[in-house]
Order: sequence, then structure tokens, then C-alpha cells
Amino acid sequence: LMALDDGAEGYRADTLENEIDAARQVVHIFVTVLACVAVVCMLTGAIGVMNVLLVSVRERRHEIGLIKAVGGASGQVALLFLMEAVVYAVLGGVLGLLLGAVMIRMFGGLIGVEAGLSLALAAPVLLAASLLGVGFGVAPALSAAAMEPVDALRCE
Repeated sequence: LMALDDGAEGYRADTLENEIDAARQVVHIFVTVLACVAVVCMLTGAIGVMNVLLVSVRERRHEIGLIKAVGGASGQVALLFLMEAVVYAVLGGVLGLLLGAVMIRMFGGLIGVEAGLSLALAAPVLLAASLLGVGFGVAPALSAAAMEPVDALRCE
């Protein structure tokens, strides 16, 4: 029971259910903010994958020229770089999930909350990482596929 602050006589009763609802609301806001941070981190990682692949295309021009000179199709070259993008993205997703699981256990133990990472959350994260890898790997893959064999072999 709490005394009313507005000067009126009487008391107001708050139940524990109201307190629990308020705590749930705070946790929901906190989880939403963390999810937004995770999305920004995944986008940053995808941009990093794209940059790595763009550098890889530039450094492997000779190799791309050889593949195309011996009869490799542009689609095969593009697929090669898209597969590389997916591998980088999934590897980053797995490492991120492992680091997240360790941090959940560590910080949960510090504040006295038993928390864990569920498969229902981990699977969509890996799927999203794969899709981002493919999405951000398209530009480098198309750039590699568009190279002419003569031009690619000429440059060292």
C-alpha cells in the first residue's frame, strides 16, 4: 500500500503483477536495442565481406583470366566468388554466435540471471548472415565475371 501523492486522502494498492509488467517492458526495450545493434553489426560485417572480396578480385585477376581462358564461363567465376562470400559470412556468423553465447553466460552470471542462446535464435542469425554474404557478394562476383580474359591476363 502506498500513500497517494496528490494530497488526497486514501491509499492506492499496487500488485506485484504491475511491477513484473514494468520489468518486462524494460527488458523488452533492452532486447530491442540490442537487436538493433546486432543488425548494424551484421551490416557492417557484410560491408567488410564485400570489401575483402573486391580486393580479392583485384588481386586474383590473373587467376580469373586463366579460368576464363581455358573455357570457364562467367557464371562459374561469379559463383566462385559468391560461394566465397557465403563462407566468409557464415564463418563470421558462427564466430559472432559463439562470442555472443560466451558473453550471455558471463554477463548473465554477473547479474544473477540464467540466460542462454537458443537454436530458434541462432538459426535465423546464420541464415541472415548467409543472405547478407550473398547480397553483398554480388557486386564483386559480377565484377570478376565481367573481366575479359585478355585484359585479366595482361595485368600483373
